[in-house]
Formats: sequence, C-alpha cells, structure tokens
Amino acid sequence: MKISPKSLLYICILFTIVASGLIYVRMNQEKLLNEIFADRVEQRKVVFNKIFDLSEKQIDTLSQDYTYWDEMVDFVSTKNLSFAEDNLDTSLSTYLVNSVWVYDLKNELVYSVTNKGEDLVRQEELPLDIAKRTRLFENKRLVHFFLNSDQGVLDVFGATIHSSNDSERKTEPKGYFFAAKLLDKGLLTEISKTTGGLVSIDKVGFASGKSEEKEVREGKLTFYRPLLGIDAKPVAFLKVENQFQSVKQFSSTSDRGFLIFFALAIGFFGSVFLVIYMQDRSVEHA
Repeated sequence: MKISPKSLLYICILFTIVASGLIYVRMNQEKLLNEIFADRVEQRKVVFNKIFDLSEKQIDTLSQDYTYWDEMVDFVSTKNLSFAEDNLDTSLSTYLVNSVWVYDLKNELVYSVTNKGEDLVRQEELPLDIAKRTRLFENKRLVHFFLNSDQGVLDVFGATIHSSNDSERKTEPKGYFFAAKLLDKGLLTEISKTTGGLVSIDKVGFASGKSEEKEVREGKLTFYRPLLGIDAKPVAFLKVENQFQSVKQFSSTSDRGFLIFFALAIGFFGSVFLVIYMQDRSVEHA
C-alpha cells in the first residue's frame, strides 16, 4: 500500500484535528464534572455545618439564659432541691440536652442531673478533672468544648453564674454552670436524614493527613469536622460520608457520550483515509 506524500500530509492534518477534538471534548467534560462536584460539595458542607450548629443552639441558649439569674445565684448557696427538680431536671426535655451541672466557686458539685434512657441520674461529676475545670474560666465567661465520656462524646457549653442584672457578666462569678448533649446514634441519625449524608463519630479523622476524601467520578465525598476539646485539640471527628447521585449519573452519561463521539470520529477518520487511499490507487493505475 502506497500513499502519496501529499495525501499522507492530509491524513496527518486530519488525524491531528480529530485527536484535538477528542481531547477538547474530554477535557471539557472533566472540567464540567469537577465544577458540578465542587458545587455539590460546597452546598453539602454549608448545609451540614448549619444543621449541626443549629443542633447546638439549644445547649448554648440554656447555658446562657440560666446563668444570669438571681434564683440560680441563690441556688449555688442554698442547694434547694425543689428548685433543682423544678428548673434543672425539666430543662433537659425543654432544651433537648442530656446533662446539666452546677458548681460553686470552689469547683465543688452543687447539683447535676443526667438523662440516661428513661432514668434521671443525679450528682454525677462532669467527666473533667478539677484542675482542668478550674482553668476553663480563667479568662472567659463562656466556654464550648467536646469531651469524651463513658457514654460517648459530649457537646458541652459552660458559663459563669451571675445575678439577673448582669447579663454581660462583668461582675465576679457566683458559680459555674454546664450543659451537654450526647452525640449518640439517635442524634447522628437525625442529622444524617436532614443533611443527606451519613454522619458518624470517628476517633481517627485526620490521621491520614486529609481533611476530605473524594472520588469525583463516583460522586463520593467524605469530609471531617473536628470536635475540639478544652485544649483546642480534637477529641474526635464527625465523619460525613456523601453520595451525589446526580454527579455519578452525569459522569456515566459523559463517558457514554464520549465513547459514541470517539467511535464516530474513528469511523469518520477511517472513511476519509479509505477515500484518499482509493483515490491514490486510481491515480496510480491511470
């Protein structure tokens, strides 16, 4: 088989055009796929963070609203059990928290109540040693941290106790108040349903050195939210696994479209090559 130099040049030019077209189409498909994936990732992270922050709102509200209150100041001194049962025990269901602790200025437990299933357990200490607890309010009036306990990870908000006319907490504290919610299976399942991801507690988290893991073509994303303890170091991580079906479907459709385009391009190139070859043979035999 002999092809003239001129025809060979045409074939090379055509091959370059077809190959460039294929590369261009593929690159644009990949660019669009990555843009769609990045958009879904951003949306999911924003939604997840808002939902989780919202789940903390009631704990924060309880720890603040109950701590500039004359009756709470009196309770630190009187340890009135009726006040505790009427106000602290009921706060668990009202604010959807699992535990409440009240400490005096010596960091001695005044009262605590914890919801364990259907039972209310009282006078259990906050699972944080007194030395660390004492340092919490050295330079702060409000604190927020996560804490490992025998039940699981606790989301804890704390505040200094002041009189009703000191909402800005400018006077010296009269005691300390903590409220916590347990990050249990029920809560994580509820957040999972609301956000569309699968949320779980992960004690490893960033050990791999990555804040997220993704498989763009499969539409999969796993990201982590660190749960910081009193030393601002993670005690655990919220692991959020996501599957974007729309991204996976787009990837699959793009692959099929590219294969069809590739087949057509090869067919076109082959047809042109055959025409040029036949023309050269006709000229040769003329």
